[in-house]
Amino acid sequence: MSGPKVVRIVTREERIATCQGLLARLEAALSEWERVGRRNETVSEEDIRNMRARYAKLNEALAADRFDEIEREGTREMQFVQDDQERRLAHAVEKRKRARLSKQRTKEVTAELQAALGRNRTQPAGGVTDAQRALAQKLKESEDAQSFDQWLSEHAPSDGLEQRFAELSVLLEDADVSQFESRLRAVQEEVSQARRELLEDSLTVDLTKAVRDARQRLGLLSRLRGLSAELRQIGSASAVRAADLLLHSSNADTAMLGALETDAVKTLAAERDAYAAHMRRQVVLKGLASLGYQVNEGLETAWVRAGYLVIERPSQPGYGVELGGTGEKGRIQARVVAFRAANAAADKTRDIDAEQLWCSDFAHLGQQLAATGTELILEKALPVGAVPLKTVSDAAASNIVESAPALRERTLPRS
Repeated sequence: MSGPKVVRIVTREERIATCQGLLARLEAALSEWERVGRRNETVSEEDIRNMRARYAKLNEALAADRFDEIEREGTREMQFVQDDQERRLAHAVEKRKRARLSKQRTKEVTAELQAALGRNRTQPAGGVTDAQRALAQKLKESEDAQSFDQWLSEHAPSDGLEQRFAELSVLLEDADVSQFESRLRAVQEEVSQARRELLEDSLTVDLTKAVRDARQRLGLLSRLRGLSAELRQIGSASAVRAADLLLHSSNADTAMLGALETDAVKTLAAERDAYAAHMRRQVVLKGLASLGYQVNEGLETAWVRAGYLVIERPSQPGYGVELGGTGEKGRIQARVVAFRAANAAADKTRDIDAEQLWCSDFAHLGQQLAATGTELILEKALPVGAVPLKTVSDAAASNIVESAPALRERTLPRS
C-alpha cells in the first residue's frame, strides 16, 4: 500500500503539551483546595504535604515521558481534589451550623436563667431556688453533645436559616454575610409571630439564592484560574494576554465571567491546535529532510498558506511528494507526484518505481518518528498504480516557496 495515503500524527511535543496543560490545571486546583481549606480550617499541614506529594509524582512521570500515566492519573487526581474539597466544605458547613445553633441555644437558656433570677429578687442573698438550679444545670449542659442533639430534635429553631448561613459563611467572607446577619436579628426581635414568619421566609429565599449564586461564581472563578494556568503554560504572547485577562477579572459580574470562560476555552483550543499542527508539520519536514528530500527554509509557511506542499527528491528527478492538509486535525495526506506537463505521456514503469521508493521512504519516516516518541498512524492507503500520478509543473512546485517568509519556531516550556 504505497500509493496515496492518509496518516494521523501524534507528536511527542504534542503529548508533552497536553500533559503540561493538565498539570497546570491541577496545580491551580490544588492552590484553590489549599486556600479554601486554610480559610475554613479544614486542612492540616500534613494533608497539604500528602496532596503535594501526589502532584510531585505526576511531574516525575512527565519527566520520564509516561504520558499515558499522566493523562490517566492526572484526570483522576483532578476529580479527587474537587471531591475532597466538597467533602471538607460539607464538614465545615455542618460544624458552623452546629456552632450557630449551639450559640442560639446557650442564648435562650441564659435568657431563661436571667428571667428566673429576676422573678426571685426577694430571695435572701446567697439563696438559690430549685428552679434556678435546674436552669443553671440546663445552661451547663448546653455544650453537651447528647443534650444538644436532643434539643435540636425537639426545637430545631430556624434550622433552614442556620444551614444557609453556615453555607454562605464557608463560601464568602464575613463582610459579605453581615447584611444577612442584621436581617436575621430583625427576624428574631420581631414581636408579631405572623410578621416574623414572613420575614423568615423572605430571608430564607434570599439566602438560598445567595448560596446558589456564590457557588456558581466560585465555580466559575475556579475554572477560570485553571484556564489561565493552561494558557500561561502555552507561553505564546496571545495566550499570556488571555491568561492575564482572566486573572485580573475576578471582580467582574457573573455574566461577564461566563463570557470570559467561553472565550478562554476557544482561545485555549485554538492555541493548542495551532501548536500541535505546527509540531506535526515540523516533524514531517525534518524527517523528509533526513531522507534526502529538498526541505528549505520557509516551507512550513508555504504549506500553511497554500494548504498543501510539494517536496522534491533530488536523487529522483521528475518526481516529488505532495503533502496535503496542514495538520490541524492531526491528519496529513501524502502522495507521489510527477513533474511534467499535464498533456505529457506518463511513463508507467518510472511512476511505479517512484511510488515504491516512496513506500520505502514512508516506512523509514515512521521508524524515525517512532524513535523520537512520535506516532505515525496509517489510516488509509491505496495500492501502487491504483490511481494515475498527479502531474505538477516545476514552476508550480517552486512558486510555493519563493515568496514564503520563514516561520518562527513555536515551543512550549518543558517543566
